[in-house]
Order: sequence, then C-alpha cells, then structure tokens
Amino acid sequence: NYTFTNFMWDNFNIFVSNNFKSRCCVIHVTWSKIIILMNRYCAMAIKKSIQSKYKRDNAAYKKSRRERGNFLLYVDHDLANTWYNNGNQNKGRGRPNKYSDLSITIILKFYYLFNLSLSGSIGFVSSLFSILGIKLDIPDESRLSRRGNVCQNVKHHHNGKSNDPRVYVIDSTGFQIYGEGEWNRKKHGESKHKRYVKFHVLVDGSTLQIVDFVATNSDVHDCEVFDQLVNEIPNGSKVLADGAYGTHDAYDKAVEKDIYLVAKPKSSDVLNLDSPSTGSMLRNLMVNKFKTKGLYAFANKTGYWVRNIVENRIGAVKHQFGSKLKSRTVSNQIAELAIKSSIINDFTKMSMENGLRMS
Repeated sequence: NYTFTNFMWDNFNIFVSNNFKSRCCVIHVTWSKIIILMNRYCAMAIKKSIQSKYKRDNAAYKKSRRERGNFLLYVDHDLANTWYNNGNQNKGRGRPNKYSDLSITIILKFYYLFNLSLSGSIGFVSSLFSILGIKLDIPDESRLSRRGNVCQNVKHHHNGKSNDPRVYVIDSTGFQIYGEGEWNRKKHGESKHKRYVKFHVLVDGSTLQIVDFVATNSDVHDCEVFDQLVNEIPNGSKVLADGAYGTHDAYDKAVEKDIYLVAKPKSSDVLNLDSPSTGSMLRNLMVNKFKTKGLYAFANKTGYWVRNIVENRIGAVKHQFGSKLKSRTVSNQIAELAIKSSIINDFTKMSMENGLRMS
C-alpha cells in the first residue's frame, strides 16, 4: 500500500533533513510551495535513477566527438565511374543529366555542413580534387540549384534487423525560410513575409537515428501526419509522442498498424465513452491513468521519459546547421532536411560506437 504520494513525502523529508539539518532556523512555507519542492525533488530523483542505467566511457566519447572535426577524406577508386550519369537516371524528356545524383549530393553535403555558398562549395570540391590529383568536372551553380532535390530520403544506420520491433519517438519543430534577423525584428517589428517549414521527425529510441521525417506548412497539425510517420515502421513497435498526437484517429491508426502508442494526455483531455473503437478505449486508458496517477507515475509506467531523445535530436540539427533553411523551393527544402538529417545520423553513429554503453 505504498502510494506515490508517500514516496514523494518520504523523499521530501529526506530533502529537508539533508539540506537543513545543520541550520537552526524556522522554515515558513505554504502547502503549495511544499508540493512544488516535492515535485522538483521527485523529478531529480527519477532523472538520477534513469541516468544510473547508463555508463559512459568519457575518454572514448570525447575522442569520438573530436573525430567529427577530423577532415579525413576517403575517395573511392570507382568515383570516376559514379561521378557522371551512366544513363540510368534520366527523368522525362530532354538531354540526359551529365552528373549523377551521387555527385550532386556530395557537393550539397559540403554546402550545408560548412555553411558555404554554392560558388564556395564548387571551389572547395575543386581544390580537393586538385590536391588528390583527380581530374573530374564540377557542376556549376545553376545545375546544383536545379538538381538540389536529388536526395529525398534520410540515410540512417540500423542496429540489428531493420524489421524488428523498436521504440520510436516523434515530435515536430519549425525551420524559418523567410524573414529578417533578430536585430531587424527588434527595431522594426515582425514581418508578414516570415514563413516556416514544419519538420515532423521520427527517431529510433535505441540508436538515436533520425529514421524518417515529413515536411509540411506551419499550419499543419502534428496529428495530421501521424499516418505518414508510422507507415513504414515495423509492426509491434512502440511509439512515444506528446499530447498533440493523442487523438482518436492516431490511436485507431496505431491499432491498425499493431503499434503501441503512448501519447501524454493534455490537461483538457476527457474520456470518450461513446466511441466503441479499440483505439478510443486505449486512449481512455491513457487519459484515466494520467488523471489518476499523475505525470511521474504515468511516465514511469509507460516509459515515456525516452521521448526526450527526439528533443535532443532536433536540438542537434539546429545546433549544427541553425534554424533557417537555405533552399526556397519545396522539393529542395525536403532534400536539404534529408541531407542535414543524414549528416547528424553519421555524427551520432560515430559517437555511439564507443561513447555510450549500457551498464
């Protein structure tokens, strides 16, 4: 009969005894402040217990992070054969493309990774080829801009079989495509021309790899793209999401795909006893558990804390490349997000190989 409230109260007593036992003073607090302190300390204890499951090899992790700046360029012997179009990538009528999709993608990776201009990217690759003694033509700026949509899918690394059930986390963020800088906004106010692209992302909870994403307008709600995000994941997987995905349609889609969806209910969510569908019944169970047990008991029982991984991955993309997109057309914006996500996946794989181990 040891309830969650007793657990919080016992930890609060430990918190007070450890921090104030050596001070001779009278503490005047209200019950609301006591509850706030109890919640804060309980969150600290839960976070510490989760972190204790992992053991990091700091030396290997630091070495792997330094390797991100190690500019070791490996050139395949077959680069000359794959640099130009071999005739299998012709799309539609007109003259065949001279350069392959691989050559365009390689230059665009340097373009986004080092935050260069298109002209600077061409000069950078040209200088590399000159140093390595490679005699290959470089596509010009117009060709790179027109064919900037060659990469539409994210390259990610699997851990085990790709069709095994896994734990996935989903969330969304925004990338600015039009608008002024912060100083101009402060002096002259917000501009009506500012626009954002909404980046809905699906992350593998075990490998921290960005598996898939959907790019939409900023007015598209998160639950509207839930079907597209989970359409390719294996059956029997677990998906963690915030309250924006806790709709009846999302739970019905999860039941149809044999997916265990855990969406943290919002404070305004209520039970729906009129719908007989299995998805609505599962949603009612989540809402009832959240209302009766509270956030921490709900998260500990369902493993919801793993959802913080997607926040970390979104922060990694924005920290590395910024919160603005260079591309202007929709197809190029999707390709830009795919290339940036692939680069972050490569960095994550380098760090995860030796940096983090389960104890």
